[in-house]
Amino acid sequence: MTIYIENIDNTEIVLDKERAHYLLNVMRCNIGDKIEIIDGKGKRYLAVIKSKGNLVAVSLMDTISVDIHPYPTILCQSIIKGANMDLIIRQTTELGVKEIYPLITQRTIVRETSRLKRWKRIAEESSEQSGRSYIPIIHEPVKLNEIVRGIDTQKDICLVFQKNGSRLNPSVFKNPVSKRIFLFIGPEGDFTVEELRMMSDVGIKSISLGRFVLRADTAGIIAVALVHHYIDDYE
Repeated sequence: MTIYIENIDNTEIVLDKERAHYLLNVMRCNIGDKIEIIDGKGKRYLAVIKSKGNLVAVSLMDTISVDIHPYPTILCQSIIKGANMDLIIRQTTELGVKEIYPLITQRTIVRETSRLKRWKRIAEESSEQSGRSYIPIIHEPVKLNEIVRGIDTQKDICLVFQKNGSRLNPSVFKNPVSKRIFLFIGPEGDFTVEELRMMSDVGIKSISLGRFVLRADTAGIIAVALVHHYIDDYE
């Protein structure tokens, strides 16, 4: 059983109502049970559930581990409609993505969103459920040209996924720790010709995810899973 607590600065922490309810009523934990605490930045603690009057607290017993993030993967995902963006956040978090940029492109339908707080909460819950000690950073929505200007294709691995792209060479992921890996996924209508030319001009490589056309809410999940598979292979 793993829960996320932000800004751990004491050995005894009083839980908010939501987490207390989750532990005692959803997961059926009891006072005295031992659980795992993550701080979202790589530290993992062993703790025991304690009562404190009408409140529920956890007491930290020991530091289990200080983990290094295994994947330097940054998903630049064009914002898509409805709950599909929630699904992408949830599943790429489970897969170990390090950062997510909600991307605004020429064909992005949703350009302003109030869902950032919700996406961060989904990332926290998904990290708890999958037992990962890092919470991925969910950035504010950003325009495609702004993020492209901020990357260095000489130092970083930068890929845009396209039906007619080249076959992915797994050797590019050998020893990727010192690099960032940017994965660009287009909207439902895909990137425009101008956007693809802009990315190509700065050295972002066009890569295929297979012979079939994937939905926008499928491509990002597949891309992250595939890249992490190759990184694990080299390790």
